[in-house]
Parts: sequence; C-alpha cells; structure tokens
Amino acid sequence: MQYSVRGGSYDENIVYVNGLEVFRPLLIVPDTGRLSFINPDMTEAVNFSAGGFEARYGDKMSSVLDITYKKPKGFEGSASASLLGANAYVAVLPASSHR
Repeated sequence: MQYSVRGGSYDENIVYVNGLEVFRPLLIVPDTGRLSFINPDMTEAVNFSAGGFEARYGDKMSSVLDITYKKPKGFEGSASASLLGANAYVAVLPASSHR
C-alpha cells in the first residue's frame, strides 16, 4: 500500500485501522509482489483525505487513509477463490455480547 499523494513520498501518508496508526502496512510475499494486509470483507468504512484532515491524525503532510473494520452482529462469513488464490472470512459475535 505504498502510494504517493500530491508528489509526497510514501512516508508522508498515514494509515489508521480502527483508530490505530499502522506503520508500513504491507505483507511482502516473495516472487508475487506486495499484498495489503487489509481484508475488504472485514471493512466497514474507508475514509481518505488528501488535505484538510483533523489534527488527531498527526503531522503527515500528504494524506490520511482511515479504515474501520466491522463489528459483527452475529455469525457472518464469505469465501472466494480465483486462479491467483483464495480468501475466506468468518466473524462471530463474542459470547460476552450476547443478550
């Protein structure tokens, strides 16, 4: 997920996941290139700002990418497969949350 915004370098962009800053948000797999650790099946919201962002995001100069993951409301899941790989996602509401 190295990207450039307004000519800035990758270290001038900040990435947050559920309110926590993530440094170097990449999984590097030999011989296949770079893959993002972000699972689109788990994503509830993605907010991107290329300027005019809130002070709580710090002092990065180019951009903010703020990702919020879902909070499960019960049992849910999905699976997909292609020639390049497979992906699965399963979420279960924690036992302490049942009423």
